[in-house]
Amino acid sequence: MDFSHISTMDEWSSALKELVDKARTADTHEKRIEVSIELTDYQIASTAPDPLNADQRATIRQFDRIAREISERVLIEDIGERNREIARQAGELARVTKAFRERAEKNLRDADALRLNPIKRAITGANNLVESLMAVKDGLADGEDAEKLRKRLESLVKSIQDMRNALERNEASPS
Repeated sequence: MDFSHISTMDEWSSALKELVDKARTADTHEKRIEVSIELTDYQIASTAPDPLNADQRATIRQFDRIAREISERVLIEDIGERNREIARQAGELARVTKAFRERAEKNLRDADALRLNPIKRAITGANNLVESLMAVKDGLADGEDAEKLRKRLESLVKSIQDMRNALERNEASPS
């Protein structure tokens, strides 16, 4: 705003009213900064048309005080809005961080499950094999050859059970 053409108290009053209206409608950071600068420029440029008139000087000081207060309010409002936006973004960041952590924890659990899956399959397979071998052993007929096979099956079952037990211990504490 150009103040160089102002020469009366009414014009200074009108210019201030215009700036106050502009400050009321400033709804963006850029507009608030612009009007704050114009209000500061107004304070610098405003002078009483008759420097010897005490009433005019007092009125100009009042206009300057109003301009300063409006400028401060506009800037404080802008700062408040920016703070609210920062707080909103911080809240959003916290939400995204929490979601990311939860997903990372789930992924770690899934990865552990995938690492353990072959061990679980081996344990299940060992249990099934032991059951099958015991059924074969119980179904053997009498005789010397059957007795030898029974002993070999028992030894095999013991080895499989030992291996299964080792796998179960490993499953409880994977490395």
